[in-house]
Amino acid sequence: MDIVRGFYILKYCWRHSLIVAQDKVEAGNRIHVFFDMVACYMKYKLLSNQYLEEKFWELSAQERKEVGERYHTSNRKIETWNKDWYANNQFLSKYSNPSYDNSLFRRKKRLNAYSKRYNFGEGLYIESGVNISRQHYSFSNISAGCKLHIGRNADIDYTGGITIGDNVSILEGVKILTHNHDFFGAFDDKEYIQGSNQAIKTPLVIEDNVIICARCFIMPGVDVIGKNSVISAGSFVTKKVPANSLVSGNPAKIIARIPEGSRIS
Repeated sequence: MDIVRGFYILKYCWRHSLIVAQDKVEAGNRIHVFFDMVACYMKYKLLSNQYLEEKFWELSAQERKEVGERYHTSNRKIETWNKDWYANNQFLSKYSNPSYDNSLFRRKKRLNAYSKRYNFGEGLYIESGVNISRQHYSFSNISAGCKLHIGRNADIDYTGGITIGDNVSILEGVKILTHNHDFFGAFDDKEYIQGSNQAIKTPLVIEDNVIICARCFIMPGVDVIGKNSVISAGSFVTKKVPANSLVSGNPAKIIARIPEGSRIS
């Protein structure tokens, strides 16, 4: 557990211990409750809000063991995810900095780092300000083939998972989203990401030889952007893009067909 994570664990244990101490007539003092919360976290990875939800202070020793072990597996996954999330933020803070544009050596260092962390192929080119992240305790992955270009300030969410083919350009300011939220209860429980507060994965495949021009939005639910396609600047893509298509607009629509076998870049 790193220092930042440890600080927040202690902070919320202390905050929630007051709630328990006030609620519990025979509870003892707040210090006792605080140390019990910390001990439960150390033993079961039980978070202080879960301690409250389960009324852990009212349980017998056997009940505490059963409930604690039930949380242990899922909370260890959350800990693993949180550790990677912090590491990813540190990575992006370092390598997305424009200072890496100042020399060939530093640009090469950035490209090698991105390629290693996100499983990108050869011929990678990434500019400054690029954000690549996943949310809601998702363990989905992102991968790309050869000759991927990501322009300045592009924002790529791979919560739902992204697979990118060869010779793909994602240009300046593009926003890609691969998860949605169930605001109206329209989905089954099995579709939610565990612990996600009703977030739903929407995986995306970007096939070979695709150009996504500047300031485009690829919205949740778009499952495929077909090979040899172009999405014109400023477009909002809300559904699958067939192969060999030029799309534009809000919402984006097919405005032309690109001849089969022709190269667009």
